[in-house]
Amino acid sequence: MIRTKKKLGNLIVLGLLCIIGVQSGVTVAKANNYGNSPFQFDFSGPGPWKTVPERLKEDDSSAYMSCTWSTEPGVDAYEAYICGYDSDMNRDGITGGPYVFRFGEEKYMINYTYENDYNYEYIKARLCDGGTDGVGSFAGYWSPDSI
Repeated sequence: MIRTKKKLGNLIVLGLLCIIGVQSGVTVAKANNYGNSPFQFDFSGPGPWKTVPERLKEDDSSAYMSCTWSTEPGVDAYEAYICGYDSDMNRDGITGGPYVFRFGEEKYMINYTYENDYNYEYIKARLCDGGTDGVGSFAGYWSPDSI
């Protein structure tokens, strides 16, 4: 009698877990690298190029970038290039771009990082001087894989 109650209790718990799993939309997905990372470009110091830290490139999808903040909205812009880096061969190169960003813009950027056998991706950018003094800052989010 006790075994029957225990089995029945286990079956009820299992059934409830199955219902909860279905209701919450649990799906199996590949481990893509599409989480967004924050970035900030401060174009006020030496050197025209600023970069974001490289991230693992896991598929042939486009990169994603969104500019959510600028010191001069509507005036300044930056030009972004997608770059690939191969940690095994210690090589890098431009694999997409240029893409021009202003405050409030987001883009899915076509690139050939994965197809050219680079295992990491990063963005390098330079200020597009829109009539300002060559100084400007931008911030937002980016991801090497968009899907």
